[in-house]
Amino acid sequence: MLIPGAFFRKKLVYFVLKQYVGRFLAVNRVKSQNDTYEP
Repeated sequence: MLIPGAFFRKKLVYFVLKQYVGRFLAVNRVKSQNDTYEP
């Protein structure tokens, strides 16, 4: 049987990691757009 606290903590860690990955991808997308604007 799962401990609710551990399950919640795992969910929270996954949520935070997903946010960090999303922000990282967004920054990379902006960087690649800036690179395409350069001659």
